[in-house]
Amino acid sequence: MSGRAHVDAQLQLLTSPPPLQRDRSQRAQASATIPEVPATVAGMRRFLLFSMVALVSMASAANADSNDLQREIKAQQSAANDLLALDTHKAVADEVALLKTWLDEAWNKQARAREVLDRCLAQADLIRLKIAVSKLTAKAAAHERAAREARDKVISTQKALEDAIVKKKAMEMNAK
Repeated sequence: MSGRAHVDAQLQLLTSPPPLQRDRSQRAQASATIPEVPATVAGMRRFLLFSMVALVSMASAANADSNDLQREIKAQQSAANDLLALDTHKAVADEVALLKTWLDEAWNKQARAREVLDRCLAQADLIRLKIAVSKLTAKAAAHERAAREARDKVISTQKALEDAIVKKKAMEMNAK
């Protein structure tokens, strides 16, 4: 069957009433509800042109999504470097290394990139939280150290005061 004959057969199927409708009035009513498909060459050209435009737009949308993924992966790679710089206590170096590995995987495997990128975003959030905890832990340790030093100073000052009181009493007794 040639291409033109095949198209004509399909158009005939689309425009013909269903076989179960036996009544002529039902057939007329059913054919009125089925849209008329142009069987002309110009109509087919329009249909093919529309199909090609739709295909090109879907391909460009897929390409745009790929470009968005690449841009987001690059942004996350630079964010990983920033996270490494923020980690002054080196508390999350292994987490940042894992994040960079995942970002490299996302870059190399664009098909699974969205899944890997979502995992990387969650990992970056975890790293930020761990950095914050590390900084707060260091700050708390510094405060505890300062409190311990202040306590020791108070104890030594109390002892020096007691020694001074004893010395004063001894001097007063010697003076009498």
